[in-house]
Amino acid sequence: AKKAQAVSSFLVNLFTNSDPTQTDGHDPRASELLDKGVREIEAQPDLGDATRAALLTSMGSAYLSLKKAERGLDLMRKADQAARAGSDIRAQIDSAMTLGRALINTGESEQALHEMQRAQALYDRLGMDEPDILVKIDTNSGIALANLSRPEEALGPLERAFERLSANDQGFEERGVMMEVYVQVLIQLDRTDDAVAIAETAYSAARIVPDLSKVRLAGFASAAGMALIMADRHREAEERYRHALEGREAIFGKGHPGTTSVLQSLSVAIRNQGRYHEAAAISQQILDIRRAHLPPDSGDVHRAEVNLGSMHSFTGNDTLALPLLRSGLAGLERGADRGTAYFNGKISLVRSLERTGEYAEALAISSEIEPNRQGRHASISGKRAIEFDLMRMRLHIRLDQPLTDCPALTFVVEAKEATQAQRIEAVILMAHCDRQGGRTEQAAIRLADPLLSSGADLGSVNPFARELLASMRP
Repeated sequence: AKKAQAVSSFLVNLFTNSDPTQTDGHDPRASELLDKGVREIEAQPDLGDATRAALLTSMGSAYLSLKKAERGLDLMRKADQAARAGSDIRAQIDSAMTLGRALINTGESEQALHEMQRAQALYDRLGMDEPDILVKIDTNSGIALANLSRPEEALGPLERAFERLSANDQGFEERGVMMEVYVQVLIQLDRTDDAVAIAETAYSAARIVPDLSKVRLAGFASAAGMALIMADRHREAEERYRHALEGREAIFGKGHPGTTSVLQSLSVAIRNQGRYHEAAAISQQILDIRRAHLPPDSGDVHRAEVNLGSMHSFTGNDTLALPLLRSGLAGLERGADRGTAYFNGKISLVRSLERTGEYAEALAISSEIEPNRQGRHASISGKRAIEFDLMRMRLHIRLDQPLTDCPALTFVVEAKEATQAQRIEAVILMAHCDRQGGRTEQAAIRLADPLLSSGADLGSVNPFARELLASMRP
């Protein structure tokens, strides 16, 4: 209580002294006030270690909120040093947790995880029984592990934190912090049904919580949208993302960079309903916002270029798609960014190059990224893998490059995500591959597949595959 009172008194004094009547009419900016506050803390050598740590933590948090990450983290680390110099173990736990959260927010998840492990060790050493602290440690440990692409390890702490917070149907602000990451981890572990059930239940409950902050409610809506997209419930996902966008725009205003992540998710939900031109318009809006607020070589700008190029590729407008994809992908490569947008963009680039007759370049690019098609956490999976496998097979055939072993396109035939047109195309391509390899009997068996019966609807099948089928039939 004494420490909290000291922090409160310090902040009240700091802002009282910013009154224009005390500053000759000068109205100081927030950063000036913070600089003044830090100088005053440093000028008080008799402050207790725990109090100094709490004051520096408050100043560091304020700098971080102003997007001054370097200065904010420097003060957080000084706060941690002050706490460690004292004997107050609780203050040391608080400083480790706060520093860890700040490190997560600035992209230093490995170091953040170390700080959370230190907080847990101190908690255990003190023999504490405070669930609120355990929730914070578990939440931030889970988020750090998820950011480090370690979903199996992230699941345990996230589940524990969520269960504790849900026990009394409370803790909605805290649950909102972790909700999107928790859902993402469940999806990565092939637990989409669980993700939908948890996210939709939490979203429904959060909507009727009085005084829940707009940013947290938007987080619940976004988490539900993410889960629904993975469950192919795109219309419902669109509704959730529109609700999330309303919240973000109420906080930041329209056209603010803080709205672009939700706009991107909304464009995907719309694209997945086949409304490509509408999705492209939203992607253009995202690119315009980021170009207006960020440096030209920012990773966010390049991801927006790639996403817009991909949308144009979906509409069939390769004239607009190709320059955006080439520019965006080159920028992401300079920044060593090989995330989801990068691989989606590469697949879109291959799609547009094939359509424009640049078969050799398309095959070379697909071969470059093909290793990312393998493994449990492959960057190319699900629907993208289906399209990717079919494109590679078509390109080999177009370039008259027969394969010794036909690709296992049976994956496409059996995949629940595949459309009927894709299944038909897979059978046609495998039959052609068998014929090229001299396996005429196997080719004949494939051509007799019920998918290729005389009543089959071939109208949605890739035109090149239809031509191959016609050439193989008597």
